[in-house]
Amino acid sequence: METIEQMMHRADTMLRGFNGYVGIRPVSCTAEHFEIEAELKDELYNSEGIAHGGFLFTLCDAACGFLARADGRPTVTQSANIYYLRPGRGRKLRAISRIIRSGRRTGVYEARVYDEEDKLVAEATCSMFFLETSSSDAPGK
Repeated sequence: METIEQMMHRADTMLRGFNGYVGIRPVSCTAEHFEIEAELKDELYNSEGIAHGGFLFTLCDAACGFLARADGRPTVTQSANIYYLRPGRGRKLRAISRIIRSGRRTGVYEARVYDEEDKLVAEATCSMFFLETSSSDAPGK
């Protein structure tokens, strides 16, 4: 398991792509959880004036992915299920992930998204697949 400092550094490097583009920032982490947050830019609202469901999913996926990488293994999302529980309102949302089970090839993680009033907005379960090769071997790197 990486140290907290190593986990936060790894999260910073993972923010160079899509996660950084949508404004996700790491907040805190332990060996058991990872917390991220993001400001809701105008582009992240849907036509009803609430956080787009795809963005809520992204928060869950990112929070689970950051935690899944805590032991240094590269990972990708294998499958996910999300429950949208209430509209995402306000200017900032945060997601907190926790480990359900982490095995040799796959892991299962849960993430919850909260609004600025600490109301639960969405909850997801993500199955992560641990890769044998480094993400630096991926196309475009």
